[in-house]
Amino acid sequence: MILPYGATILLVLASCYNKCLKYLFGYSKYSSVTDMLLELGLPSFNILIHNYVSFANRLSTCDSVLVQRVLQLN
Repeated sequence: MILPYGATILLVLASCYNKCLKYLFGYSKYSSVTDMLLELGLPSFNILIHNYVSFANRLSTCDSVLVQRVLQLN
């Protein structure tokens, strides 16, 4: 599955994710994002996108009748 967004949009979303986390948890503007994520135990934006794509691919190829029915409700 290919995301319907360009690389620029994903970079903007990643930047927004990092800025929001800094703001919500009280980190300064110049704090290291890597250190912040490690301290908080949160995933990076890239990991979130990777997990979303993997999950969406697994859902779309699942043979379970129940899963397919739930997907049809959407």
